[in-house]
Amino acid sequence: MTLERWQRISEWPMIAAALLFLAAYSVQVIADLRGSRVFQNRAGAALRGRLLTFVLGSAAVLVYCGALAGLDAEQNDPGANIRSFGDALWWALTTITTVGYGDRYPVTIVGRFAAAGLMLSGIAVLGVVTASIASWLVENVSKETAAKTAEAIEEAVEAMDDPLEEQIRTLTEQVEKLTAALESRNRRPYRPSES
Repeated sequence: MTLERWQRISEWPMIAAALLFLAAYSVQVIADLRGSRVFQNRAGAALRGRLLTFVLGSAAVLVYCGALAGLDAEQNDPGANIRSFGDALWWALTTITTVGYGDRYPVTIVGRFAAAGLMLSGIAVLGVVTASIASWLVENVSKETAAKTAEAIEEAVEAMDDPLEEQIRTLTEQVEKLTAALESRNRRPYRPSES
């Protein structure tokens, strides 16, 4: 079986498998989003972790596929500077991360289309990674702030408790003395000359 025949035979099943995976993954992610309303902190962290893993995995696959596409388009062109898989991998990595050193670059039309795809993918990947990290930082800072606020409130309440307890104790003692004095006065016999 020739390579060309194998590519023709496997092209549509591979596309179908990719679409099937995308649909199954979509259902899994969407179902988890509904559950995260109830268990927001834990599910949010798990979803962020899964999303980050998916994005980093996707970036690795994109770099690999971009390197293959770039090498395939460039390796036989006389003016190309991407001639080995190592060159292509380096070019794909610098392109997807938007660094673009310029030491390796495509010269063919197909290679430039592959570069454009990697550039757009790189922007998307960096955006998702940055958003995930920012979300994690905001969540941790808000938890820390809430804990410090609760601690400060608790300390303020404790500081107020001591003087209030002393005042209540003093008032209770005074009420007891007044009650004892009234009871003592009520027990003495009445003498008209005293009034």
